[in-house]
Amino acid sequence: MPRRKAKNGPFAIFVVPQGREVDWLFASERGREQLVESASYERLVVVSLHSGHAYPGLVQVKEEVSANALEFAQAGLKQKKYPVLTLGDGIGSREVLHRDSSVFSG
Repeated sequence: MPRRKAKNGPFAIFVVPQGREVDWLFASERGREQLVESASYERLVVVSLHSGHAYPGLVQVKEEVSANALEFAQAGLKQKKYPVLTLGDGIGSREVLHRDSSVFSG
């Protein structure tokens, strides 16, 4: 992907709302390119939340992902805190309709 001039800054973290992981915007390369373009950051780390974990809210998710996501920031960035973005005002929700296991898939 060619380097673009970012209006909003060099680096940000985007948290995909629970239940939206399979949306075109988050699940495809072209969708993520559009997300980066729309967010207008030089580099955007896209974080999907694990389906087997309960997340109390966006504040806790921000704390959990911020330190690890900085490993993907460009070399030489001086700040230690960067924006954590998402759609709307929360992390979404997921309702498990059925859970099972098999000898083939675990």
